[in-house]
Amino acid sequence: MQHMPHKKLPITKKRLSTGVKGLDRLLGGGVEVGAVTEIVGEYGTGKTQLCHQLAVMAKLEGVGRVLYLDADGTFRPERIVSIAEARGLGPEEALENIYVVRVDEWPQLLFLREKIDKYALVVLDSLPTIFIAPRNIREARKFKGRIALLANELLKRAIEKSIAVILVNIEYRGNVFAEHYLSPFVNKVIKLIKEREELSAKVIPLGDRTKLTITEEGVGEIAEN
Repeated sequence: MQHMPHKKLPITKKRLSTGVKGLDRLLGGGVEVGAVTEIVGEYGTGKTQLCHQLAVMAKLEGVGRVLYLDADGTFRPERIVSIAEARGLGPEEALENIYVVRVDEWPQLLFLREKIDKYALVVLDSLPTIFIAPRNIREARKFKGRIALLANELLKRAIEKSIAVILVNIEYRGNVFAEHYLSPFVNKVIKLIKEREELSAKVIPLGDRTKLTITEEGVGEIAEN
């Protein structure tokens, strides 16, 4: 949405609110700065919606600039506008704070990992799109090694530069893509679940859930009776 910024703003917060009180509670106050958080779910569970909301919250809470690595081609400026307006934030302010890069293949990530130091929030949506179609077993093993390498590099930079890193991942029939290669580097997993049209989120390793709703205003919480 804009040119690469020259300098990252200083960060004083250790957590970034998701904009959902129940989810923040499960996360211990929000998404942790200086760590990698994974958002996991099947197709249509709201992973990208939550990423859009986090990108808005980064500006709203003064955390800093956002690097949004869009591998799926699902970034929608109009969603940023509607989420920002619902929270009393000027849409232009929100959009200008987000630098969107379309990522199609692994070499781009190698280049971009050197550039993330200027940002406070880095979102990769989504990881499987870049690595999911190897041509043979040898290439599949190489891809999984690259996933671990990438996650390790992102974690090191998150810690050293106080960055909140979000990795979006896919669950399909109970299996999470490259789960064992990612888990050593991921602090917490936000698992989005859809059952009978009811959406909820739980944080792993915790077991509690909070019910969610997605509207024009973004991702919200359904109050328990």
